[in-house]
Amino acid sequence: MPPKNVIVGNIATTTLTLIWEAVTGATAYVVEKSVNDGTTLTSAVANPAVATLAVIGLTTATPYLFRVSSIVGGVTSG
Repeated sequence: MPPKNVIVGNIATTTLTLIWEAVTGATAYVVEKSVNDGTTLTSAVANPAVATLAVIGLTTATPYLFRVSSIVGGVTSG
């Protein structure tokens, strides 16, 4: 099951924080970022103990797409 209620907080010039509802049994979260509508994604693994990730190094005036998935029982949610 993918995380629900993903929101963006603490928006600054080149940083932001993604926050989501924790998934029961998740061993990790994968956060993917794209600047071209999802054609190319870069990912980071977030600590399962917290349902947030600070995203740094963003470029001003650039639209981003983020996708948050959970890993439960070795399976990544879609």
